Amino acid sequence: MEEILKDIGVHLLLSLAGLLIYSLIAVSRYLKTFSMKKFWNDNRPFWIWAFSLQCIFASLITFIPESGDSIKTLTGVDLSQPMAFLTSGLGLAKLANWATGKTVSENKMIGNKTIQ
Repeated sequence: MEEILKDIGVHLLLSLAGLLIYSLIAVSRYLKTFSMKKFWNDNRPFWIWAFSLQCIFASLITFIPESGDSIKTLTGVDLSQPMAFLTSGLGLAKLANWATGKTVSENKMIGNKTIQ
C-alpha cells in the first residue's frame, strides 16, 4: 500500500509541476504586468479542473495500469510513463481552452485572464 501511495504522490507532484511549467511559460510575455494573485484567483476553475483530472489519471494509472491506452486515446499523452505527467499540463490546458472556446467568446478562454 505504501508503494501505491508513493506512486500516486509522484504522479501528482509531476502533474502539478507540469501544470505550473505550462502556465508560467504561457504568461512569460506578460511579466511586466504579472500578478500572482490574479494568476491564481482568475484561473482557479482551471487549476481545480486540471488537478482533479490529474488525480483521476494518477489513480487510474496506479490501480489499473491497462487504462493507460484509453487515457492516451483521450488526451494524446502516454501516462504509463511517469515523466509524461510532467508534459500533461500542456495537453490539459489546450483541452480546457478548446472546451471553453466552444461555450464562451474567445477572450474568456482559461488562461487569458492573466493578461487583462
